[in-house]
Amino acid sequence: MMEKQAPKYGQYSHSIFHNIAGFGIKRWVVIVNIELDYELHSKQHTDEEIVGKCVNYLNTPKPSKYGKKRKRRLPYGSFEQIYKYSIKQDDCGTKYIQACLVVQKRKNKHFRGEGEKLSNGRRR
Repeated sequence: MMEKQAPKYGQYSHSIFHNIAGFGIKRWVVIVNIELDYELHSKQHTDEEIVGKCVNYLNTPKPSKYGKKRKRRLPYGSFEQIYKYSIKQDDCGTKYIQACLVVQKRKNKHFRGEGEKLSNGRRR
């Protein structure tokens, strides 16, 4: 029997980003595809605003079901910054956004793979 696996929403990048402070030690880059009605939103906002609003939406925790006031955990981790993004088009002609986002978790069950661990250059 095959078990049903949870869908993966992105993947960790295996490239090395030297211009991100703490990369490979405290920060990693995740590549995600953001699917939305691009034609509708591009009339009202610039591309940078659209990506920023999508990341802010992912960084807001869901409200509690039962009205409790405890702070909910973010399912994808906290996205610190947008490293870069681009507008892509699939075979059907629908446009989507592919973004490289900086995250603080090295491994997350919602993303494929895990972040590259880099040494900080010090010996024990």
